Amino acid sequence: MAIYIPRFNPLKSIMIRVKNFHYVIDNVTSKIKFNRKKLAYNDIIRIEYECIETTEFIFENMCVDKKIEDKNSFNELIKVLKENSILKWKKHYVANYEYYDGTFWTIKITFKNNEIFETSGDITFPRNFNRIYKEFEKFLITSDDEELNKMIINKWFKSN
Repeated sequence: MAIYIPRFNPLKSIMIRVKNFHYVIDNVTSKIKFNRKKLAYNDIIRIEYECIETTEFIFENMCVDKKIEDKNSFNELIKVLKENSILKWKKHYVANYEYYDGTFWTIKITFKNNEIFETSGDITFPRNFNRIYKEFEKFLITSDDEELNKMIINKWFKSN
């Protein structure tokens, strides 16, 4: 459960928007970059999803690879991504209010030519996120064991 600060303080609200301005610039530049390259849904070879919920420290992740996964399952997942125009999503979704804990998520899509499309969010989601998440649930590995999650996260940070 996240703790929110009311937005009645105009100065605080302006400071948060200024702090998040680099995300706006990053979103615009990524749109230009990917629109120029014309990435195709048929060229997707891997989809990765990670989510960390800080209050309960729940960690979810998923990695679906075209070479490993059943062809029908993979094609169904691609169909859902296409229907919800995931390649048009912003690079970052950030709240315009102050928060102390919440949900942090990332979706990473790899293409045949090794191009990578990545989108992420801090407590904020795109409008059609739930439709894609419903499809992701079929492939999720989840854990609410705090110690196991810490081990997974520490291993992940060391490998990156």
